[in-house]
Amino acid sequence: MTSGLAEAWERYWRELPTTPGAAPWDGDATAHVAEHVPLFQPYFEPDLPLLDVGCGNGRQTLFLGTCFPRVIGLDVSATAVERAMAGYVPDNVEFRQLDLLDNAAVAELADELGDVNIYMRTVLHQLPPEMKPAAAANLARLVGARGHVFALELSPEAGELLGAMADDEAAIPKVKRVMGYGIVAAQWSGQDERHLLEAAGLRLLESGRTRVQTTDHLGDGSPLVLPADYVVANRA
Repeated sequence: MTSGLAEAWERYWRELPTTPGAAPWDGDATAHVAEHVPLFQPYFEPDLPLLDVGCGNGRQTLFLGTCFPRVIGLDVSATAVERAMAGYVPDNVEFRQLDLLDNAAVAELADELGDVNIYMRTVLHQLPPEMKPAAAANLARLVGARGHVFALELSPEAGELLGAMADDEAAIPKVKRVMGYGIVAAQWSGQDERHLLEAAGLRLLESGRTRVQTTDHLGDGSPLVLPADYVVANRA
């Protein structure tokens, strides 16, 4: 990421309370990654390492560790990685700091691990449009010849919904906290996830519409649920 966006994420994690669910995406794994595993597990070869890109505090990563032999959680924020490592971490799970837009670091990781599978939830959507192609290209580099990527991203409609609630003082306080650091959700601007990945040399094997259940709420107190799109892809 640009230094500005990476620094924004570091500030966010450094200042975020450690209370479970403080981040809007930090829900119980049964309402998040557990719903996604059946979508990608048939494609993922279990002998390959699984990368959880944008792992945050590692809550979802730990669940992936119950399903796959080796899982590595990656996040641009050093503080997020520290939080992930602070609790119980089983032997088949580890956490590292990595910027998906750092080409040298990605190349080094690819050389170390070889082909990998990737689970990525709501990472690309918050990148400015000019950064997205490089991120997608590095995903393709990491999966190599045998790996697959499962990418779930907020849809453009999610950005419209969040924008419509921005002036409601009682609504989406956790999302507004993120936005307060200059991080903007669902920045697609005419792009979409499928075309972005195809342009990076990835072949789409499956796609669909799903949802992201957040820990945030609307102005009336009801849960915030956002539309999302997912794809499963490999190198063409």
